[in-house]
Amino acid sequence: LDLSGNALGPAGARSLAPGLRRLGLLQRLTLRNAGLGDDGACALASIFPALPSLVGLNLRHNHITLQGAVCIGRTLSLLTGLQELDLGSNRLSERRSSAAARPATPADPKAKAKPGNAKSKAGGGKEAKGKPRPTPAAVGGGGDAGGASEFQVFAHALAQLANLRMVDLGDNRLGAAGTTCLCAAIAQLPSLEVVVVRGNACGEAGAAALAKALPSLQGQLRVLDVADNRLGESGARALAETLGTLAVLEALDLEWNALGGGGVTELARAFTGMPALAWLNLAGTGLGAVGAAAIAEALPALSQLTGLNLSNNALGPTGVSAVSKSLESLVRMKELKVSNNQMAASGAQSLAPALYSMKDLHVLDVSSNLLGTIGVTTLSEALVHLKKLQVLVVGQNSLRETGMAKLTSVLPKLKILHTLNLQRNDIGDEGIIHLSGALSQMPGLRNLNIGNNSFADRGMSTLSASLQKLLHLERLDVDHIGCKSVEVLESMSGALPNLRCSTAHKANVVSYALRPVTPPTKHLADWTLKTM
Repeated sequence: LDLSGNALGPAGARSLAPGLRRLGLLQRLTLRNAGLGDDGACALASIFPALPSLVGLNLRHNHITLQGAVCIGRTLSLLTGLQELDLGSNRLSERRSSAAARPATPADPKAKAKPGNAKSKAGGGKEAKGKPRPTPAAVGGGGDAGGASEFQVFAHALAQLANLRMVDLGDNRLGAAGTTCLCAAIAQLPSLEVVVVRGNACGEAGAAALAKALPSLQGQLRVLDVADNRLGESGARALAETLGTLAVLEALDLEWNALGGGGVTELARAFTGMPALAWLNLAGTGLGAVGAAAIAEALPALSQLTGLNLSNNALGPTGVSAVSKSLESLVRMKELKVSNNQMAASGAQSLAPALYSMKDLHVLDVSSNLLGTIGVTTLSEALVHLKKLQVLVVGQNSLRETGMAKLTSVLPKLKILHTLNLQRNDIGDEGIIHLSGALSQMPGLRNLNIGNNSFADRGMSTLSASLQKLLHLERLDVDHIGCKSVEVLESMSGALPNLRCSTAHKANVVSYALRPVTPPTKHLADWTLKTM
């Protein structure tokens, strides 16, 4: 049963509970982003004893705080067959004040005076003025000594779920104390295959607690997400001590942790003990040239690697060169992201030989790298050999007209390319005319971003003829164009009758979409669903 996104609120959850109680054979319950709050979570928790067949429970993004977590903890252990639990993106690190916890009733005059309250509970809008705000509990690093002990009620119940294979408590800001409680429970669940604890600000102490728990999962754990946790170099060293024992780990996400060159050097040694690793995310970890050199040494041992994200690391030409030499041996690579790394033309010259060996590459992101005409020319020569490329992102690289001419000469040879991002390249009308010629030979293109490219009505008039041949086009992003160009695009409604237009300001931003587009890049959540 999936009722996600329905803004049920606490009242809806209470009304739903009696009906759910009669569904004794229900196996999966998904109430993601339903505005449940603590009261709704408690109403659902009261019927857990009546759902012995439940194997999947998703209460993600429901504004559940510590109070709701405690309610869930009191009956969670009765779901003995539960295999997947997702409580991510809630507020498990916060304690509501008694005034905030009290549900509004018709007799309460403040309830009618503050219509914004309901909107706030459902996830939108601002909290009403004067409404008590949730306060961080000790599990989030606050001063409430009782918070950690209360969270232990939930953690203890979690530890009783002997069949649990996936747990997601990411983006809850548990802090060091809460993460420590959680890791103590995780250590008692050797059946776990997927653990997501990203966005919990656990710091060095939380990293140490996780490192202590990991050895008990070494035979089963396949996916580990500890992104955005303020680990720092000390936390990286703590994790490095046990990560190398995870011989069956397939996906590891460490992005946005400011590990630094020293921390990554320690982790790189652990990577060599993870032969099954297929997806590694080190974006925004502060690698620099030093960390890049350490990663370069570890990469040849990861023969199963199919996805690597090194974006936002200021590698520079030297760091890119070091990594590129090792990438040549990774012939299974399907996704490579090296955006925003100050690669420049010399870095592109180092990367190109590695691309020749990646015959199965599906996704390539080299955006924001100062490639210029020389850099894109070098990479274009390698792109011809990527027959399986589906997503190409080369935005913000100062391609201009000459670089665009070279790139568009190879684009039609990428027969299954469905997503192309060329934003912020200052290609002008002449560049758009070059692109138009290529698009007429790319009928499978579904997503095209050409925003902020300094072209005018002449370029758009030429482009429109090619766009009408893209019968599978789902999304077109065009920014900063004139009104006449907007009229040209709107005239295409006959050729593309399903095209839906959303215009924020005709002289500024135009976005066209047929239907919501699934992001082409793989995130760890996608990996989790695939592997489960």
